[in-house]
Amino acid sequence: MRCNFADAGASEGKSTLSQVLSMLGPLYCCNARAQQQTLRSSNKYGIHYYFDADDGDMVVMQRLRGDLEQVYADTDLALVSTGLDGISSPCSLTNLTRITDAASCIDVLLSRIIPFDCKIVGDAFWYEVTKTGVENKVEPGKPPQKEKATVILQSFIMEMEQDGSPVKIQFRYATKRVVDEHREVVAFSGQSQVREAFGAVISGVRCREKHWFVLSEISPGVTMVKVCMSRVVNFDCDLPLCQPFVDRTIQMLAKQKQMGFEALLEDVERRLFVGCQ
Repeated sequence: MRCNFADAGASEGKSTLSQVLSMLGPLYCCNARAQQQTLRSSNKYGIHYYFDADDGDMVVMQRLRGDLEQVYADTDLALVSTGLDGISSPCSLTNLTRITDAASCIDVLLSRIIPFDCKIVGDAFWYEVTKTGVENKVEPGKPPQKEKATVILQSFIMEMEQDGSPVKIQFRYATKRVVDEHREVVAFSGQSQVREAFGAVISGVRCREKHWFVLSEISPGVTMVKVCMSRVVNFDCDLPLCQPFVDRTIQMLAKQKQMGFEALLEDVERRLFVGCQ
């Protein structure tokens, strides 16, 4: 399924858009303090993260790291196949595809316009998506070397409350940042496992994840962010695969992806606001 938007190609429409975008950056900065009072952290969604990795995690993450080159190579394919390549306006779309009785695919597609320089936005995204990185753990008193890293390994537990019930998911990611002359790409190769949901401990629900964050300059000081998050959910065959349980789990995981990105975007915006004061 592709996102479809009205054609904004008329010269008058483009002129108006340019005028609006040129005003957004100063408005972001002028209202920074007011925005900071209303914006909240990821806890708006009840989301908490904590670091969790052992030797077994490191083996998994190194394997995921080996997949990164192919994931990055598939960036344009992901944009074209989902229709994100032709999008020039903000959008949000979730596609749910049933593969088999025991597997489904969740594609969360988003685009956003952020009135800041592409490099500044890229640095803010990179900081926020890698702050649980294994390679950022350093000795006390020594600063992290995150700004020098292009690949980060992550293992963390995400706890949140959704529809009044606790949810706990374990994530392992290898994340790669590539900056070239025309755009910036952050590619993710990951695995996740649901540990708790619907008021019960759960095992046997595992996900394979590939994500692409693509940032490009659409005019000086204005950045287009396109996000494609693909999650294939597999249910172990020994689970009682009643359809209501499968459907409810898929809906929960799709909502978590959307909420997770919105929380990330809040953190990025807060970082940009602070930087422009």
